[in-house]
Amino acid sequence: MTYCDIRTIKDLYFKLSDPRDLNKMSIERNRSAYAETEKLSLPPLISSPNDVWSFKWTDSEPNYVTQNEVTAKVVSFLSREAIANKIVLIPNADPGFDWIFECGIVGLITAWGGANSHMAIRASEMGLPAVIGIGENCFRSCLHQIPYSSTVGGDESSNQVNSHLVKYVQADFSCV
Repeated sequence: MTYCDIRTIKDLYFKLSDPRDLNKMSIERNRSAYAETEKLSLPPLISSPNDVWSFKWTDSEPNYVTQNEVTAKVVSFLSREAIANKIVLIPNADPGFDWIFECGIVGLITAWGGANSHMAIRASEMGLPAVIGIGENCFRSCLHQIPYSSTVGGDESSNQVNSHLVKYVQADFSCV
């Protein structure tokens, strides 16, 4: 029923058609339309109608949360059951992803969001190393390289980045 259009449900009141057939057709049509929509990519800022036809993803300045160090595998949020003790990549820093904090993650990386975003505040409250808003280019690069093990922290002599989670991630994924 996720893809069923509300208009289809309203039409059931007036039509004598089989409800299963109508719902099935609506779901198939809308599932296909959703798949097409998922292929679209729009710029983060649209200032004129022409911006939707051609744009370049700009680099983003990430926000660092905590000075803590962590060594863990980097995984996508899509593997919901396997995110415990992992650094998790999610696209947005909104409350819709709040469930990940209950799964025992050790680090967080988001494509979008800022220092005052929900995930930045939650990560700060929990003392969880996080990189909020690494940008679309770096995020996609990270996603394409999963599964990946990342060590965050250490010292200069061991050729590890000393400081924040994102600096190491950016060095590993050549996102800068």
